Amino acid sequence: MPGQFSPADFLARYFGTGAALWEQIGVALVIFLLFLFLQRFLALRIIKVLARLTQNTATDFDDQLVSAFQKPLQLFFVVLGAYLALTYLPLNQAQNLTVIKLFRSAVVILVTYGFYNLAGSYHIDGSGLTKWFGIEVDKLLVPFITKAVRVLFVFLGFTFVAGEWDFDVIGFLAGLGLGGLAFA
Repeated sequence: MPGQFSPADFLARYFGTGAALWEQIGVALVIFLLFLFLQRFLALRIIKVLARLTQNTATDFDDQLVSAFQKPLQLFFVVLGAYLALTYLPLNQAQNLTVIKLFRSAVVILVTYGFYNLAGSYHIDGSGLTKWFGIEVDKLLVPFITKAVRVLFVFLGFTFVAGEWDFDVIGFLAGLGLGGLAFA
């Protein structure tokens, strides 16, 4: 049927043809699959080393930090594998720029995900807030504060990703500031 492209037609149209191209695609696929299969192993090794370093400290904030970033670290290796695989391919300058922006956006999202997890680690009682800041918080306010901090992290992550894609975030940040002022 006219107008339909197979994956081979798509690759031939945008990347060219030839054995060298298919070799590069094969190597890129192997790179991605290697990171995909080793993500859990690599993340667990790093987490174990960090857990050993943090278990002897006076506070448990660092333990919570390591725990909060366990899943984002695991996903980081998948993102890194995809990035390395895509950078191995013969892409033009605009495509390379898009790959870099996607990678940086994914890293921001993963860091946001880690801090989102960290914000929820002390939601059961206010003891974490008392330890960290030396203030007593009513137990009824703790879930609200946790949700507010999580929303703040999501907004900040959204702002960083939007800035990475060259959107004007100044108006958004000003509105966020005015919204916070109106809420207070």
